[in-house]
Amino acid sequence: MNYGASRYQQQSGADLSSRQVEALAFKKVNELMANPKSGVDRREALSKNYRLWSILLLGIGRTDNLLPPVLKSDLTKIATWMLRETNVAFNTVGSLQKIIDVNADMIAGLSAVTAAEITGQPETTSAFNRMSMVG
Repeated sequence: MNYGASRYQQQSGADLSSRQVEALAFKKVNELMANPKSGVDRREALSKNYRLWSILLLGIGRTDNLLPPVLKSDLTKIATWMLRETNVAFNTVGSLQKIIDVNADMIAGLSAVTAAEITGQPETTSAFNRMSMVG
């Protein structure tokens, strides 16, 4: 289990998988971006989104990450796009909906029931791979 998930479990007492913790991180960031009350709130939400995707990108690149190469490649492309779009959003006042939508897709993917969960096998390494979560 990654450090962020471990830390979350210590605080909450919950028994969550790293995928569940990662989905919660995306949900939290999306909540912050959905209804910022001020420009400061918007920048803080975008900063957390940037940090989350940066952590994801670092996790993908780790040599001990066991995700399939094609998934690593796809996630790298998405993360690179997301970092670029988040940077653009810092300097504009436009809608954050496309960023929120991609995060929602990540939430859906992380929340999907896997074959390992159905068969009771241990979960595979997540993209975050022992990296810290959004604070």
